[in-house]
Amino acid sequence: MLNKSIFEEIFDKSLNSIGIIDEKGEYVLINKAHEKLLGYTLEELKGKTPEVHLKNNFKKVVKDISEKGHFSGEIECIKKDGKKISCYLTAYKIEVEGKTYYVGIKSDITEIKEKQEIIDVITNESNFGFLIYKDKFLYTNPYFKEITKYSEEDLKDLHVWDIIEPPYDKKVKENIKKRLKGEFFNYSDILPVRTKDGKVKWFYINANTISFKGEYVGITTFIDITEKKELEEKSISLKITTF
Repeated sequence: MLNKSIFEEIFDKSLNSIGIIDEKGEYVLINKAHEKLLGYTLEELKGKTPEVHLKNNFKKVVKDISEKGHFSGEIECIKKDGKKISCYLTAYKIEVEGKTYYVGIKSDITEIKEKQEIIDVITNESNFGFLIYKDKFLYTNPYFKEITKYSEEDLKDLHVWDIIEPPYDKKVKENIKKRLKGEFFNYSDILPVRTKDGKVKWFYINANTISFKGEYVGITTFIDITEKKELEEKSISLKITTF
């Protein structure tokens, strides 16, 4: 059986923040990662509850543990210096020598959350299209749906090349098959895309292969250059007519 010193070593060297409170909700023990994460020493936390850094969120944690036996989820914490951070918290009740304690294990997910917010802005709020696909669409951003008029339901049964006008559809199909086999290459082109209402839009696309959830898929960004394309064609037509 593992002795007490081994558990103390694991507790102290854990990269995750660990805090233990008693039945009254007051701190009795924290590890080094907890102090580093929030800035409070154990002496500063003694006699205080996690409400000092969880604020009103502490009531939610207590409620979940009382009703479900545990809490697990994303939560906002406030450090000693007043800085707000996002953490993933797992908290639960334990019984030791007839006494009740509560353990809280936190991981700082602030950087991950910030990166996700940037990705969300890029994919959901930018004025360019963003697609992830195999032979069919896995993800399309709002801009793509707005431009093409296709809904999520419409796209479920469509192959990517189904919305590309001939003869360009053959090249797109060929490239996708290569990507699904694991070939990594960049492809840029100007393609005619047929919208749901039958119109043809011209997209300048840039496509690559990535590994996504253990599979090879295609990822494409594009901008709508239909207006520019039409102006160029009118200009050419005008020059020919004038000549």
